[in-house]
Amino acid sequence: MNRQLRQIGYVIVVLFVVLIANLVWIQIVDAENISANDANTSRRLEQQFSVERGPILAADGTVLARSVPNPAGPFAYRRNYPEPGLMASVVGFQSLTRTFLSENAFDRLLQGSDKPVTQSSVLERLEGDVTGNTVQVSIRPDVQRAAADALDGRTGAVFALDPKTGAVLASYSDPTYDPNLLTTQSTAGLAEAATALQADPANPQLPRAFREVYPPGSTFKIVTAAAALESGVATPETEYPVLSEIELPNTNGLVLENFDGASCGGSLVESFARSCNTVFAQLARDVGAARLVATAEAFGFNSRPPFELGAVESTIPSASTFATDIPGLMKSGIGQQDVRATPMQMALVAAGVANAGRIMQPQVFSEARDEKGNLIRAVEPREWRTAITPGTAATLRDMMIDVVESGTGRGAQIDGVTVAGKTGTAEAGERTDAWFTGFAPAEDPRVAVAVVVVGGGSGGGVAAPVARAVMEAALQ
Repeated sequence: MNRQLRQIGYVIVVLFVVLIANLVWIQIVDAENISANDANTSRRLEQQFSVERGPILAADGTVLARSVPNPAGPFAYRRNYPEPGLMASVVGFQSLTRTFLSENAFDRLLQGSDKPVTQSSVLERLEGDVTGNTVQVSIRPDVQRAAADALDGRTGAVFALDPKTGAVLASYSDPTYDPNLLTTQSTAGLAEAATALQADPANPQLPRAFREVYPPGSTFKIVTAAAALESGVATPETEYPVLSEIELPNTNGLVLENFDGASCGGSLVESFARSCNTVFAQLARDVGAARLVATAEAFGFNSRPPFELGAVESTIPSASTFATDIPGLMKSGIGQQDVRATPMQMALVAAGVANAGRIMQPQVFSEARDEKGNLIRAVEPREWRTAITPGTAATLRDMMIDVVESGTGRGAQIDGVTVAGKTGTAEAGERTDAWFTGFAPAEDPRVAVAVVVVGGGSGGGVAAPVARAVMEAALQ
């Protein structure tokens, strides 16, 4: 009799273990796949909006996103964005149909589903009493606001980061929008707001700093100069003829002119400071397509940057493309033809020069903590690429200092701070975009920045002052 009771007891224990394991599998391990099933849409929305999703905080603790009670229903909480237009291009939004940017990249952390499987977390999940984690990002509101104020409503973008760690300090895009319009839990209201934003020809939801490419113009001369210095094709003292234009081979007399038809030349340092097109077109031809493209790729071109919010790749044609297109190679050497770059990419180029040739992975995430303040996850700086040697980086740094001190980038000067930079005035169809990229302080860099003002015209006159304002804020 005792033997039979023991056997029955063993069976009951096994059944309980199987039952608990099945619950844990459904509620914890396979919960995401089950929730994603189309048949569970209502259940998924109930889970997402009945949980008090964790807040997103800026580097200084400013609340960028939070969940607030929603007494009007149909769900317990809705998302709220206290700094809507300023932070939309970083934070994104959570709506009934979509999560975007930081809200999407850190969704599991914010939702509380990324916690380690422990006894308490299992009980929380089984009881439906999950609390989201707090996510802190590296964005500094003062730097972000400086970017917004300096752009002053002009279409464009700013991307700034710490070149030593890759921490993103600002990523601003204009025009912008109010993500609070998309947090309504009325399906009709949401459809109306989403349709209006999507129909806006200005495309305010586009994060231009890392998801839009432009001809980088003369900011790309940093890459061309790096290729020449690394290969030994030129030194800072190499002399070039003073010209106002250079003939493009195999084009029946077509020429490439300097900006405003000016005559320039002299040493490589002087030509870089004056952003001399004729010199850098010749330099690209001397360097050759293989070396120019390889150097650009070493800086990150033709690769998608490993950025949590999802960046598009910046591009330069393959070396074989230029085999029968020497004019295209020469134009590419000055950042024209088919070269395209995001502001993020050109900020990474500057950051690579600032950091002795090493480019750190750009990261906006800083850390996540649970509701008790316990650290769940923290960022670790990671090197992405080694673009150039420290010696070449030091030479380029000095050349970029000359650009700001005595060349085309004087609009980026900051009192008491040595700034290194490069201007760009890029032809993009019928418009001319204004560019600047650089870093400061040049001797111990704490911020690298890139600015594009779409249709802005002169990089030195328009983009450099925007970069100055952003660097000043970052250095305070």
